Amino acid sequence: MKIKRIICLVLCLIMSVFALASCEEDIISEAEKEKDRINYTPTVLEEVDLTLYIITEGDIANSTTGTVEDKIQQYLNDRTNKNFNTTLNIEFCKAADYEATIADKNDGIVLINSLAMLESMVASEKLADLNGYFADEALIKKYGFATLNASFNKTNPHLLEVARDKVTVGEGESATVEDRLYFVPNNRVMGTYDYILINRNIVCELLNYNEDQLSATINSEESFDSFKAELQGIIDANASKLPVTSADEVIKVVTGKMYEDRFSYAEDGYICNILSYPVITKAEVAESGFGVLSGTENVSAAMEIIYLFNSDVKMRNLLLYGVENIHFDIVDGVVVPEKTELVYKMALEYTGDVFKAYFCNDSTRDVWTEEIMNNGLKQNLESKSSVGAAD
Repeated sequence: MKIKRIICLVLCLIMSVFALASCEEDIISEAEKEKDRINYTPTVLEEVDLTLYIITEGDIANSTTGTVEDKIQQYLNDRTNKNFNTTLNIEFCKAADYEATIADKNDGIVLINSLAMLESMVASEKLADLNGYFADEALIKKYGFATLNASFNKTNPHLLEVARDKVTVGEGESATVEDRLYFVPNNRVMGTYDYILINRNIVCELLNYNEDQLSATINSEESFDSFKAELQGIIDANASKLPVTSADEVIKVVTGKMYEDRFSYAEDGYICNILSYPVITKAEVAESGFGVLSGTENVSAAMEIIYLFNSDVKMRNLLLYGVENIHFDIVDGVVVPEKTELVYKMALEYTGDVFKAYFCNDSTRDVWTEEIMNNGLKQNLESKSSVGAAD
């Protein structure tokens, strides 16, 4: 019995020691938290003034553009996880006046809307290099703008690759080739298909060709030319029995088409084969994007605004459609623009990532529906890059 009592006493002493140690740790932890609270210094974000230059198709007046500018500023002020306290001034321009407006500007964010404009500004060193925000580990960690890589890769995997320039730095044996990114392209549906169309009724019903075989084999210029010649021989030999006199009436190539066009051709009685897939070119990519003028004092703050237009649904749609219940309503999940005397009207492709735009089926605006979006996503994922392609 004595031994059991001694063991119990020892165990009680051990448990008491652990309990005291635990209490001491809790006291120390609470003290450290209180110390941190007392010594807390709030993060003061840098104040930045920026101007965005962009094209509008609507009226330029305080009751339209001014209201949107105010609402965007309010959203920037209230937004959490921001890197800068940015005052964003938006200068809305008519298309005819746009290039003249920005010609003498040295700082701010500009809409890039053509390859000629991009090349001219790069040649005159008017655009800052933004590639570091996608390639430099320190900048990626600090700002997180490179998350656009993942977003673009899901919807338009060749976008940034095609947008980049290759620049030779140095001379002779020490010369190196480096990437430069002078603008961030607005993500959108890009490229077009070339299709081979074969009249199903004639080749399958009258000439007894197998549709599945034709779908699988007639998909190149060589197979097209060969099959067309074969058809012409059959037509010539059976001129009195067939409703056509030329193979051109039976098989043809159509160019510059979209993903969804294949369904219309099928409904019209054609076998629709893909001759060539969309190729994403620098010229097309440069038709819409945002660059930062090289005289801009805080390029990172400007990049944050560009990042928002391509990642933040609220910010992106404020710029595109304006203020809900003033410039537009949402009915059954679809934008319905207000029919007012002064109209806020912006281009879908000039205002950020189209895949983050609200749907709109109004004929006075750029139509953007769920069906168009889904077909566009499929088209982009079938696209190819022009980088490294043979001329």
